[in-house]
Amino acid sequence: MSIPPEAPRSAEEILAAFLDEHAEPSAAEAEALCTEHPEQASALRLLLAAHGDVQAGLPSTLAARRRTRQQSDGGDDAQSWGDDAFEAGRTVGDFLLVRLLGRGGMGEVWEAEEQSLRRKVALKLLLPGRVSEKAIDFFAREARAGGKLTHPGIVSVHGSGEIDGVHWIAMDLVEDGASLADFLEDVRGEAELPKDYYGQVAELMAKVADAMEVAHGAGVIHRDLKPANILISPDDTPKVGDFGLARVESEHGLSQTGDFAGTYYYMSPEQVMAKRMGIDHRTDVFSLGVVLYELLSLQRPFEGDTTHQIAQKVVMVDPADPRTLRSRVPDDLAVICAKAIEKNPDQRYSTMAELAADIRRHMAHEPILARPPTVVVRATKWVRRNPTKSVAGALASVALVAISTLAWQLSQEKDKLAETNQQLQTKTEEAEHNADLATDRADELVVTNEELRVQRQEAEDARVEAASERDLATQRAEELQQVSDFQAGQLSGVDAQAMGLTIRAMVLERSRAAGERAGRDAEVLDAERAALEKLLAGADFTGLALGVLDQEVFEGALRELEGFGNQP
Repeated sequence: MSIPPEAPRSAEEILAAFLDEHAEPSAAEAEALCTEHPEQASALRLLLAAHGDVQAGLPSTLAARRRTRQQSDGGDDAQSWGDDAFEAGRTVGDFLLVRLLGRGGMGEVWEAEEQSLRRKVALKLLLPGRVSEKAIDFFAREARAGGKLTHPGIVSVHGSGEIDGVHWIAMDLVEDGASLADFLEDVRGEAELPKDYYGQVAELMAKVADAMEVAHGAGVIHRDLKPANILISPDDTPKVGDFGLARVESEHGLSQTGDFAGTYYYMSPEQVMAKRMGIDHRTDVFSLGVVLYELLSLQRPFEGDTTHQIAQKVVMVDPADPRTLRSRVPDDLAVICAKAIEKNPDQRYSTMAELAADIRRHMAHEPILARPPTVVVRATKWVRRNPTKSVAGALASVALVAISTLAWQLSQEKDKLAETNQQLQTKTEEAEHNADLATDRADELVVTNEELRVQRQEAEDARVEAASERDLATQRAEELQQVSDFQAGQLSGVDAQAMGLTIRAMVLERSRAAGERAGRDAEVLDAERAALEKLLAGADFTGLALGVLDQEVFEGALRELEGFGNQP
């Protein structure tokens, strides 16, 4: 028994095996890997770039995290801090600390009373042992970003400052509130989902999107939207907080493009790739889409044991449809979620307002604007993830179109055969009638005339021949019906017009890509695109697609069919 050939490995599998042997590969080693696997070279370079960006911005092991923390603290001899760094009853300037609400890597959040105004606030304090230039920068950025925003769905910042070396930010206090992460943890622990759970999720996400639309309008991009940074008040009002990683468009010095920021489970592909251009408010749309996915399926869409595994999934892999994980997920919410987490920012919702509006259409039982990805879109994504297989896929698609045309021709032939069959049926009935008349006449005259005997025999032969032709035509029609039904079922989704539109889109996209490689400015590229679109306005791309198919496929296919003989 022969051993079947080993299935080709994916780019992800090749890279995982490579990184097991080369934890920190050099540029030469990385290029050697791409040379060794030329069919996967394009995908491997993309994954290697993502791995390098993620590793540069985020330690992948506990030991590396520990080293990073020691370096930020100034080494093992840095000042230590304990649980009593701050304590209830102590005052920090005008604030009286009441109770500890939470603690993070750099600071603590306390319920405090602002004594001069007699109001309760949430007071974020930077721990003395965590003071560094970077920590103060994040702290100040959060204060400025939060101070620009006023909305019921955003934790407002009342003030900030430094007192006796203690940096502080006074914010809205969400009394008796919990984070969305706490809510998710509770839901995962329940045997059944709460009543109207998905309705609550839709309303919650619409309100968060409303709040983020206000933030984006003020030029603030959060860049770290995740369940832990969304608080839920006792009246179920969500409040977005923790703008420490926010990018403020008016403060270029504090928000350079390309810096690695965020929590990688919820990062957008452009964040993971740490692109120098292209990170805008739509990165928050992606992150909120990931939060929506987790609320729908109770699973994060991108999981992995290491950071490069998570990174490659964020960049390359579309997560499973949440309906396959939770059968009761509403179709509309699944489609909305898929659009929000599109890899390409241009294919996502362009604003948080659009996302909120589509969610509310679902809540009002109105048609949503988002649409499930078409066959063409899914095929395009597959080609981008599998560039070496795209040629074979294109040939298969063309073959399907060719076979579809042949199926139509067979259908026409079937109709003609049906008409011929009807004519034969009529002739058979006439022959049978004539034969009966001849038989009756012979019986009545009781003649033994040879001529009458011959006539009766001829009539009988005609009846047998007509019946045989009718049976043959019926069999031929049944065979053609089977072929036609099979081809129609296989090829009903082929659309020549869509192929023409795809050709036009590829012309525009590759023209702009050539301009970008030539280093032309965006304004020049836009002008060139407008001119090209004007030139292409009158072009018949559908006819072009059909012409290519006719010349390159149909003629050859028809010549091949001539060799099939009498096969159906």
